[in-house]
Amino acid sequence: MHFNKDWLNKPWVAYTIATCSAVILFLTLSHIGEIFTGIGSFFGYFSSLLVGVIFAYLLNPIALFCRNKIFRKIKKEKQQWAFSVVLAVVFFLAVFVLLLVTLIPQLINSITIFASNLQDYITGLSDKVNGGSGMLFGLIDYSSLQNSLSGILGNLSSTLQGHASTILNTSFNVGSSIANLVIGFILSIYFLLDKERLLVGFRKTFRAFMKEEKYNNARVFINRCDTILIRYIGFTILEGAIVGVVNAFMMAILQMPYISLISVIVGVTNLAPTFGPIVGAVIGAFLLLLVEPKYALWFLILTLVL
Repeated sequence: MHFNKDWLNKPWVAYTIATCSAVILFLTLSHIGEIFTGIGSFFGYFSSLLVGVIFAYLLNPIALFCRNKIFRKIKKEKQQWAFSVVLAVVFFLAVFVLLLVTLIPQLINSITIFASNLQDYITGLSDKVNGGSGMLFGLIDYSSLQNSLSGILGNLSSTLQGHASTILNTSFNVGSSIANLVIGFILSIYFLLDKERLLVGFRKTFRAFMKEEKYNNARVFINRCDTILIRYIGFTILEGAIVGVVNAFMMAILQMPYISLISVIVGVTNLAPTFGPIVGAVIGAFLLLLVEPKYALWFLILTLVL
């Protein structure tokens, strides 16, 4: 039986396509949970591979910079690229270790102090209710805030006690994620070292399925997308780092507490466009509100200026 192009002009074709589309949409929506579970399981098998591809993509600009600026006098291209990849990996690990050594102890210390003093902060807010109007900047009721925080702490305590197994499973998943990151990072080194051969394979594959003109247009388009994406990622990270450092500097001038913790939160949330800075400002103001309301007000003003 041969396909007849005249069938496309028949009324029953449109009705058939619409009916099949409706059935497929209904089945998809009614089994959306199973579909997402299946997709998650599928990508779970290749998570390390995907992480390796992402790491390789992020390390590639650094390796290219090293090749073009530092090792350009090396005549053998393989040695030139190998040295560039090694230097890029060393640079990434050095920055990562520096961040860990510099920020992690301060973050842990800030979180520990904040958690140990949380009840005192709530009590301090309660005392201000008894000695004042009970309103924060004329907008927030202290007593309502205290009751809300006490309820949150109570619910959190009961949740932690009743879900010990869930916490253990979560800890196991975190450990598995860290292992996948390590494996993915190791794979990324191999991807970078074998980059040219992999690219040749992809080009041959695309050439086999596309005409020469379409292949050239697609190559120009992909190169343009790659340039835009790399610049976006690089300058977004740079912007977040600048915002976090400036925020820490301004908080230090105003002698606010939890400088490291809040500055990291502000810098990280600033990576998200539009609403990221708002989220960072709300979280930081909330933490400072528990310590001293005036700190929260000054922090919001600081964030607006920043």
